[in-house]
Amino acid sequence: DAPVVAALCDDIARDDFETVLRDRLAASDSGRGGLAEVDEILRHTAGRIGDASIRFDPILARGLDYYTGAIYEFVADGAGGSIAGGGRYDDLAGMFLKESVPVCGGSLGIERILLLLDEKADAAPSPRAYVTVWDKDAVDHALALADGLRKDGIAAEVDLTGGKIGRQFKTADERGCRFTLVMGPDEEAAGTVMIKDLETGNQEAVPTAKAASHIHKCLGH
Repeated sequence: DAPVVAALCDDIARDDFETVLRDRLAASDSGRGGLAEVDEILRHTAGRIGDASIRFDPILARGLDYYTGAIYEFVADGAGGSIAGGGRYDDLAGMFLKESVPVCGGSLGIERILLLLDEKADAAPSPRAYVTVWDKDAVDHALALADGLRKDGIAAEVDLTGGKIGRQFKTADERGCRFTLVMGPDEEAAGTVMIKDLETGNQEAVPTAKAASHIHKCLGH
């Protein structure tokens, strides 16, 4: 009704709209849960996306009938809108399967991305490294390790599904990654990371700060 719309418009027009929204969401269990998810994403990605930036958009909306968690959109200068978007929709798969499956997915705006590509798109891809995740508490360390590799010119991927390290090694091989990196409790305590070359089978514990240089050396750079 009109009063509700007027109140919403007043809220959106405020300079501290995000603070107002957070206060209102924090008043309910579901609201607090949603804010916790958003803040965890922001914490894990802060300072780890190169020259890009990430922020919480309190009025971003996508598929209100099927998204069940955090949603996201990617934007780029000159694109005229988002170039990709998606989010969490845990219950959607249950419509087609016998059980509900946790899912996070997205879609690309191919036409907009193609318009943004330049001659650099023809460059050969960098060798890929697969950073395993020992357990939930090690996620932040894995993201930091991958970030350091990327800054040194090595395309790195972080395991997102969890599970046994052996399974993660198998995933790395299936995805065509040349190196796997493991940072378990022993490696973390020693300030090292175990790097395995899936092509030669050799593995070595190296100081975490020298992970990228070790990979470059293995590649003959």
